Amino acid sequence: MPIALVTAEHLPELDPDSRLLLKPLQEQGVDAEIVVWSDPRVDWGAFDAVVVRSTFDYVHHEARFRAWIDEVEAQAPMHNTAPVLRWNAHKTYLRDLGERSVPVVETIWLGPGESATIAWDHAVAKPAVAGSALGLRQLTRGDTVTAEQDLLVQPLVESITTEGELSLLYAGGRLSHMVRKVPQDGDIRVQPEFGSEVRLEIASDEAVAAADDVLAHVEHDLTYARVDLVRTADGRLSLIELEVIEPSLYLAWDPDAPRRFADAISASVAAPRA
Repeated sequence: MPIALVTAEHLPELDPDSRLLLKPLQEQGVDAEIVVWSDPRVDWGAFDAVVVRSTFDYVHHEARFRAWIDEVEAQAPMHNTAPVLRWNAHKTYLRDLGERSVPVVETIWLGPGESATIAWDHAVAKPAVAGSALGLRQLTRGDTVTAEQDLLVQPLVESITTEGELSLLYAGGRLSHMVRKVPQDGDIRVQPEFGSEVRLEIASDEAVAAADDVLAHVEHDLTYARVDLVRTADGRLSLIELEVIEPSLYLAWDPDAPRRFADAISASVAAPRA
């Protein structure tokens, strides 16, 4: 059962967390080959499945990445599927979910050349195609922001600096584990590369219900997913990001997580293609 675990050119051996999948996949008889998505020499049709993992650089090459999805979709099953990859690549998926009654952090959407004046005390602006806080800007009341590209503007969720952000990790549609990410003092970025504290916690019933509700409104089956929640000013846990392209799955934080995700990948690969 040859499958491709897809990565970026600057991570030719996968990111360290995703490498934890290799042993449990091998134990299940899955022949996993690490492949760079942008390598033109790859024969994607030679794989029983193509599993996207650490393609973190796609945000710099959106059009090329979308063309790659089209190319691979015609040759091999993709996980997650090609339609969900396309949908999740632009943050307007948050607007879609909000229109389906999912609690989402309040957002102003700006297209190129459009402007908005900040009415919140504190706000953040970020590109609609981005990851790992790329292009994040902090703003205050009265500031005017003009978009050079598709942009979303949101109130700064104050609880991020105290409660942090919850990431609930799902394998094959089932909760695997949850981590809480709390930024360093004076920062709002919760990614570990910015020095945040990341700790494994048992997910509360409230958090599970909120994350399950998000996934119930996604119109695709998901081999893997990360649901990022924050507590907004109204007291609710609200969606700030749904990551279903190349999320860090925080496998190193739970010793059983790599096996759960390997099981989900194996099951997805073995399932009949629709």
